Amino acid sequence: MQQRLNRAMKKHTLVYNQNVSRYFNDDNSLQKKEALSFYQYQTLLALFYFESYTIGELARFLKIPSSNVSRVASSLIKRGFCFKKREEGKQAVRLSLSESGRAMLNKDALNKSDKYLELYNKYIPLNEQEELLTLYERITEILLKIPIKDAEKEKNEK
Repeated sequence: MQQRLNRAMKKHTLVYNQNVSRYFNDDNSLQKKEALSFYQYQTLLALFYFESYTIGELARFLKIPSSNVSRVASSLIKRGFCFKKREEGKQAVRLSLSESGRAMLNKDALNKSDKYLELYNKYIPLNEQEELLTLYERITEILLKIPIKDAEKEKNEK
């Protein structure tokens, strides 16, 4: 079962990278339009999906040194995409998306959804689109069972 899952995931990644991702790597991508580095974009996505992080949590999540995350965070704060907030009674500050950062990522997600729909309608028959939708919904259900932050803590404790 593990080998089969591993092969399926590798094949999916390969097919996605070769056939689908090229439709998203254009001059209209958020990364290019906003001149975001890879880690700036990854930081914004982490904040988009998980609300807030400390610099240390982001460093562990992105697997880069805290000093690098601090520089990335400072640049995103200067651009108005996120902000720092100190929790009462705690030394660490939490980084969160600003309204403009959230709006930008929401717009980007909608653009990507529109692009997927365009590709599906052009290349995938309607009955297969229905099957794909069912699979996406089921995969999402299953993946939501994974406690992301707990998994990161467990990984870092090993």
